[in-house]
Amino acid sequence: MTNLSQKIGLLILCVIIGCFIVLMGIFFMQSKQPVITSLAGQVSPGTYVYLSHFFDEYKNDPDKLFRYIQSSEAKGILATRLGLNQDPSYFKYYSIAKRNRARKIATLYWKEKIGIHFSKTDVLRFYQISIDMNHAVDQIIQHIERKGSDIHITQADFDIGVWDNRPIKLQMIKNILFIDEWKQFISFSAETMRDILPIYVQYWLQNIADQEFIHATKAIPEEISRFDHNQVADRFLIAKYGMAGDGIYPTPCISISFTPKELFEHFHRIKKRFTKDFPDEKTQYNQYKDAVLLDLTNKILRKQYPIDIQDTIDRLNFKMDKNNIPMEAIKSP
Repeated sequence: MTNLSQKIGLLILCVIIGCFIVLMGIFFMQSKQPVITSLAGQVSPGTYVYLSHFFDEYKNDPDKLFRYIQSSEAKGILATRLGLNQDPSYFKYYSIAKRNRARKIATLYWKEKIGIHFSKTDVLRFYQISIDMNHAVDQIIQHIERKGSDIHITQADFDIGVWDNRPIKLQMIKNILFIDEWKQFISFSAETMRDILPIYVQYWLQNIADQEFIHATKAIPEEISRFDHNQVADRFLIAKYGMAGDGIYPTPCISISFTPKELFEHFHRIKKRFTKDFPDEKTQYNQYKDAVLLDLTNKILRKQYPIDIQDTIDRLNFKMDKNNIPMEAIKSP
């Protein structure tokens, strides 16, 4: 009888353990399911948490964040079709978008970890960083070679400071700088270097904080990179379609030319839109020529260079499962 009771007890225990394993398996499977899916790519739970903090104005409103993500992804697709990835300025502006993102995330992260009113000194203390800027600059200058207009550094794998008992190599700072920033930096005087180096160290720390935040939220770096691309795409499209002045992105506006015959024929197709308070058709055409040109240009743009965001969103087949949104999306990790 005792053996039977033991067997029954063991059987019950096995059933309980089995149920627990199944439930945990279901939980982990669900936790790995994407929050958003589309033909542009998915947004995993971790990436959603990351984006909900980056786009903090939408943090507590999943529907608004979903609409923003839809628009952002659609712009990324449209800009890619217009040749953004092959544009000579793309890498520079992509790097700028990445740095801006890291700066914003670092600020949010440090406010959470250090305090709302943190200072640069507080950040250095938080990471246990010690850099003697005068000594660091002296070290850098010793490794610089100048041959006429050619200025280069013999090697960057030397210590300029200490980070939590680990050496900080100049190469670490170099890796997060733009090529033109680095070239300009090593051409500076020692005095200017001492002013600039703390700024570059701050860029490096922002990058570290961003990586820590990505790790904390379990975001997927490849998905985050897609949104860096989309940030650039937004500027590219604005410039390409002439929606803003110079400076937002260095690319020529789409230009379409028409012959007088093409414009006059289009005027005939749409002339019912215009007033008839003119003595003859030629006078009426001259009065509304600019409007005719704009209308025809827009038709060609929509046909050859589609910029209909909503149409692109529809084609990308977006779906959002709110059940997969982690709790961390509404609180700091």
